[in-house]
Amino acid sequence: MESERYGHVAGAIMPCADHWRVDNLSRATPLLVEDLEDPQQFIRVPGMRCGAVIPFELARISVAGPDSSPILTVFGPEPAVRPDAVHRCTGKAGENAAHLALDRGTRYFAVLRALCESQHSGPGRPVPTSETIARRLAESGVRLTARAVDHHIDYLVRRLGLRPAAGSVQRSWKKEVLVGVALKQGLLDVPA
Repeated sequence: MESERYGHVAGAIMPCADHWRVDNLSRATPLLVEDLEDPQQFIRVPGMRCGAVIPFELARISVAGPDSSPILTVFGPEPAVRPDAVHRCTGKAGENAAHLALDRGTRYFAVLRALCESQHSGPGRPVPTSETIARRLAESGVRLTARAVDHHIDYLVRRLGLRPAAGSVQRSWKKEVLVGVALKQGLLDVPA
């Protein structure tokens, strides 16, 4: 595998009866394996991780990080049992997300963390309302109004250059897209 931006990316794929495995032999470059049938499903494979089980029949492998293009498309064996929609994020974002320079000590980062909390237990759960996020933050000593939460979400969307998904008419597209990007790119794992 080769990536123009990240240089040489080494890995191996091994087929099994009802799944396949991937080895990421790169030292610090995580790989992102996305299910092509359900884009909400993905697995991050950190550098030097071997034998990561991939239950997706059709998947795209790319270098984890913004602006990365697909390296490989895999047509694997059909899974015997489809896992319930669970985000399986492994590893840390490392240097690929560090350039975004998100500051863990800011209120916008606290909003991002609260926004993504419910999704760690599985996708498909509705994103929390701004009022819910404000209440959750108040429990941990961060006092914000729902309107201030919206402001921080707008700031993150602008800062990360996010756009609504094609054909999206939902009012909550900013939260939906922000959660997806934050989890896929490991933005909550940005080192302090």
